[in-house]
Amino acid sequence: MEDALPHLLSLIVHQSPWLLACAAGLALLWPRTAHPAPGQTLALSGIGLLLGATLLRLVGTSIHGWLLARAVDEGRPFSDHGMLVSAMQVSFVLLAIASAVGLFLLALGASRAMRAPPRG
Repeated sequence: MEDALPHLLSLIVHQSPWLLACAAGLALLWPRTAHPAPGQTLALSGIGLLLGATLLRLVGTSIHGWLLARAVDEGRPFSDHGMLVSAMQVSFVLLAIASAVGLFLLALGASRAMRAPPRG
């Protein structure tokens, strides 16, 4: 268990490009006027979904690593946590689907913005 902190820091570093990209996307897409641009709400929803999935993936991989470290420390096989590991694998697949939907919404919002007539 003493190796848990370096492992957690490694997970954060691994997810940091996604976290930084999502934070930058939120800052760029955040509405600055009362009337958002065409597609802006879709793109903002997509980037928010990507950010949420990334944060949940970070939490899930941290729990997964903690369970693995605990099993190793106790000298038990990791397969003892069978149901929990299976549930976590399903959740990782669902998070991947959520990320794909978020990316689709971001692309759809950008597409609508590019096809909209110029304002003003």
